[in-house]
Amino acid sequence: MPDTIQSMARRAREASFSLAGASLEARNQALEAIAREIENHMDNLLAVNAADVEAATAEGLSAPLLSRLKLTRAKCAGMAEGLRSLALLPDPLGKVQYARELSPGLNLYRVSCPIGVVGVIFESRPDALVQICLLYTSPSPRDRQKSRMPSSA
Repeated sequence: MPDTIQSMARRAREASFSLAGASLEARNQALEAIAREIENHMDNLLAVNAADVEAATAEGLSAPLLSRLKLTRAKCAGMAEGLRSLALLPDPLGKVQYARELSPGLNLYRVSCPIGVVGVIFESRPDALVQICLLYTSPSPRDRQKSRMPSSA
């Protein structure tokens, strides 16, 4: 029986709790592992995508959508590079973005934290998943730290 959107979302939410507490090093290792998997399985990704493009062509998908649907080696390499670029950004978690004393002894802080699970519906853009991940994990432009890479790297 195939997963329903609700069951996939439920499992993603449950997994998000352990991921939220992951160290910077663990998160960066996960990004690198995903990038390697894209590179290591590129031929398979391209073959499966070619079948998707063939089916979409047969169904009469418009030329612009077909163009966006088609994966290339360059797009796959770009996905892997985007993941590695993310690991170079400052750690967005635990940053005080705003602090204000509301009254003596009462302070208000806005601190960045994991946002949990984000559901996104997209079509004809197999490379969009990596771009969406980058969007939701990128630090604020106000964050001036140089790197998210662990000091041992």
